[in-house]
Amino acid sequence: MTKKTWFSIATLLLLVAVVVAIVSYLPSRRTNDAGDATDAYDDSEVDKDNDKDNSVVILNGAGNKPRILALHGGGGNGADFSRQQGVRDLADALPQFEFVFANAPEAGGLWLLDPPSKAQPTTDSNWAGRSISYLDSFVAEHGPFYGLMGYSQGTPMSLVYLAHAPANTFQKVALFNGYAPTTHQGLLANIDRAAPFATNTLVFSGANDGFASMSPGLAARFQSPLEVQSRTAGHHLPFSSDAAFSRVVSFFQSGVNAAKATLNTNKATTSTADDKDEDEDP
Repeated sequence: MTKKTWFSIATLLLLVAVVVAIVSYLPSRRTNDAGDATDAYDDSEVDKDNDKDNSVVILNGAGNKPRILALHGGGGNGADFSRQQGVRDLADALPQFEFVFANAPEAGGLWLLDPPSKAQPTTDSNWAGRSISYLDSFVAEHGPFYGLMGYSQGTPMSLVYLAHAPANTFQKVALFNGYAPTTHQGLLANIDRAAPFATNTLVFSGANDGFASMSPGLAARFQSPLEVQSRTAGHHLPFSSDAAFSRVVSFFQSGVNAAKATLNTNKATTSTADDKDEDEDP
């Protein structure tokens, strides 16, 4: 071969090596049940050293405050979710609420295990049985909860749990960057039998989020949802600098007095029941 040919081959091999190195450096991205990349690798900051952190994180803790149950996205955990900028901004703007972060019990930080394929949806109405049982125990231990907040895969799990839980378990529901579980037909049937939900609900989407087109299908499961779309947000909650942020804050603030009244009533009822049990002890 001529020197020119050898030089061309060497250049080609070098380019291939560079491409392979770049691809191997990028995080591999699984798909969730909507067929899109899981949000463990979204555009928010995530501390990958804490992927296995299953501790219960509480923002704005300490004090007699109404609680919001927060469900993270697929592939993450409560600690990761609590560190997202949009979540931190929301908690900072709502110091009168405690935000309590649960952790998905399925492998890989999932609330809903993936179907065999997008073309082969599941039909099992108990597909989320493990996650439902986990949330039942979590609510019993850490509740009562005034609100439910779901993000990404946490939104279909929120729908699943609303269809399962007793009425008025939550007074408010806020769903961010989500979708209905259309690749889980058994779960979707459970949801649609209970829908439309009357709970006061906010459905948020970002114009730059690949999930935005699925937001109307999510909102359709509620009677009178407040639909808020950010012109700038991607796959994350709105930041405090976002024009849509104030509408999300106002949604929570509008019920703060009722939330406190409900909390005090629940605590008084619990205290009375405890006193009665003590009186009846031999």
